[in-house]
Amino acid sequence: MAQIVKLTDNYPESFSHYFFDSNVWIAFLKYNHKNDKEKRFIPYIDFFEGVVHLNSISDPKVQKKVKNIPKIVMTSMLLSEIINTYLRVVAMPSFLNCLPGQGNFKKDYRNNKFSDYDKQLKILLDDIQAYSFMYEYVEDNFVELNPMSLLNHLNRQVDFNDLYYMKLMEKYEFAVVTDDGDFDSHNINVLTANYNLYSKK
Repeated sequence: MAQIVKLTDNYPESFSHYFFDSNVWIAFLKYNHKNDKEKRFIPYIDFFEGVVHLNSISDPKVQKKVKNIPKIVMTSMLLSEIINTYLRVVAMPSFLNCLPGQGNFKKDYRNNKFSDYDKQLKILLDDIQAYSFMYEYVEDNFVELNPMSLLNHLNRQVDFNDLYYMKLMEKYEFAVVTDDGDFDSHNINVLTANYNLYSKK
């Protein structure tokens, strides 16, 4: 039965596939290998690292003892979100020494020859590619999911991308890991460390 569950009540091997929402990806890419992690993202980073660890097991005997060696689900829309959001919300504010949302991305950062855009882009892409050995690439099924029908469900509590991901993960029966307090389970398993989300169950 699909449900919203507390992330720390699960293990990385609990499910065969995980769709890590972009907010989890951004936190992992931003704080991985750093000591000054934002406290609320530590459970997600630990869980992500656990999935990486399981996929790094090379001993066949050990592999057989593991319930699942889960894949990380990757779609074209998610990849686009990760790259664009990271550069706008993490890289640019760091360079401009400003809050996320301030500054002109194209003028002040991407097209500024003195910015570190090229350097940060390369680091980001290298990091994403480093985990590609455990990706399960999934078609976005734009036509099949009838995206126009989702428009009737848009409101101030939920955005289009979340609705789209819900329907897509429902189709594949993949678990979702998210910190988004507005994410609804519908017919999917949602793992979260966000009390406002898992307390809804």
